Order: sequence, then structure tokens, then C-alpha cells
Amino acid sequence: MLSIIASDLASLDSSLTRWEWVEYSAEFFVVLSCMGEYIAEFTKIKTEKWRHQLNRRSLIVLIAALAIELGALCITNGLSGKEIAVLNGIAADARKRAEDEAMARVKIEERIEHRHLTMQQREALRNGLRSIGIATIVVTSATGDSEAMEYGEELADALSQSGIKVAKVFGRFSFDAKSELSESGLLVVVQTAAQTAFAERLLELITRAGIPVGAAAAVNPGIPGIPINAIELRVCAKP
Repeated sequence: MLSIIASDLASLDSSLTRWEWVEYSAEFFVVLSCMGEYIAEFTKIKTEKWRHQLNRRSLIVLIAALAIELGALCITNGLSGKEIAVLNGIAADARKRAEDEAMARVKIEERIEHRHLTMQQREALRNGLRSIGIATIVVTSATGDSEAMEYGEELADALSQSGIKVAKVFGRFSFDAKSELSESGLLVVVQTAAQTAFAERLLELITRAGIPVGAAAAVNPGIPGIPINAIELRVCAKP
């Protein structure tokens, strides 16, 4: 695409140069014919008949040169407009590529940037959990995900400050593919039906704190390291 545009631009530039020279040549003959008319009208060179013929010929040359100059001017203006349009297209394409690259860079930075809790989110979790009455929360993360483990540590620290018992099980097992690809990157997982009401309140609290979170039922209740009466807060891979 760029090679085609460059070829078009080179062709336009070459044509524009040729017609500019036609325009300059016509201007030269305009000046030359004006000089002839001046000699015919204001000097006494040679005979009157010769000056009369010179005047007529100069006028014919002037008219022809002006016509050629006008035509060349119209053509050069048209070529200049096309060249400007091509250059504007190149500039617009360059701006779009730069914007796309900047957007891609921002997305990459967002993707690799680790998740963290803000002070407001920590405060909301600490104050809200005191009224829920959950006995134990187990914060888990999958094997080999250092970002999820770091985020899980922050969550566990914020939750433990509310007085609730918080356990951590990091990097000891792999989650199922569905939870690993969670859109929220964080799941409240219930292991028994008796935990549903508490889980819903925890889910609402985390959502109100402005933390992306989803809900799921445990595929295999009784995972080693997670008490059956505990609610699991599963830190998945960052979306």
C-alpha cells in the first residue's frame, strides 16, 4: 500500500514539475511579447511598417502565451491539489498507526501491570466484613501465577484486618480452565449450599468496594487445604 502511494506521489511530483516549466516558459514569452509591444509603440526603431508588424506579432505571441500560461496554471493547481491529498492521506495513515501503536502499548501495559487494592477498597472490605459474620475465608491462587499470588496476599491482608479468620492457599494446585479465564479475575466460590447466603453478602461487599468479582460453585468440594465450611476467594489469572 505504501509503495503504491509513494509511486503515485512520485508520478504527481514529476508531472507537476513539467507543467511548472511550461508555465515558466509561457511567462517568458509574455515578457518577450510585452517588450516587442513596447518597442513598437514607444521607439522609432526602423520603419513604421516594421514596428506595426512587430506590434501585431507581439500581440499574437502575448495572447498565445497567456492562454498557455492559464492552462498550465489550471493543470498545476489540479496536480498540487492531488499531491496535497496524497500527502494528507499519508499523514492521516501515519497518525492512525501511531494511535494504534499507542493504544496497543497501553493495553500491553495494562495487561502486565499487577492488580493492587486502593486504600479506599481496603477500608471498605475491613469495615464491611465485620457485619457479615463469615467464619473463615480461604484466599487461593493457582500454581505459577505470581501476579495472582501477590494480589491474593493483599486481599488476605485486607480481609484479616476485619477480625475474620483468613487462610491462604497459594500455588498448590491448578484451577479448572473456566475459572482461570474468569472475566473478573476473582471468584467467590461456595463449597456447600449452606454457604450461599454468606457468599452472596461477601460478593455484594466486594462489588461495592469497586473490586471486579464473580461467583461460582466449587467443581470438587473439599479441596485439600480448604475447610468444607469455609468460603473460597479464588484469585484467577488477570483478565
